[in-house]
Amino acid sequence: MANPDRQATADLADKLLADAHQYNFFQLLERLHGLHGDDLEPRWPDPAIHAQKDQNTQVNHNQSLTVGVDRNQHIGQDEAIAIGRNRLRVVKANDTLKVGGGNPR
Repeated sequence: MANPDRQATADLADKLLADAHQYNFFQLLERLHGLHGDDLEPRWPDPAIHAQKDQNTQVNHNQSLTVGVDRNQHIGQDEAIAIGRNRLRVVKANDTLKVGGGNPR
């Protein structure tokens, strides 16, 4: 008699392979890596992103970012922002701009 856990794993692996066109090779390997033992849920790639040098991202339509608590951003040298039309910025408490000297953290 076939092992039901092994069959469930095989069925899930077949489904992942059928949907493989949605993932790059490394994402697919990462998802398949979770298919062993009692863990029949596919693993998602780690959301952390690291670039050794340059990282360029292009979004052809809209982009949204939602952060549940705090967001900190550090830029080692320069920052440039180009906005084609309007900009709306809503701050419900304090907004501080410090120019020159010192560490803003």
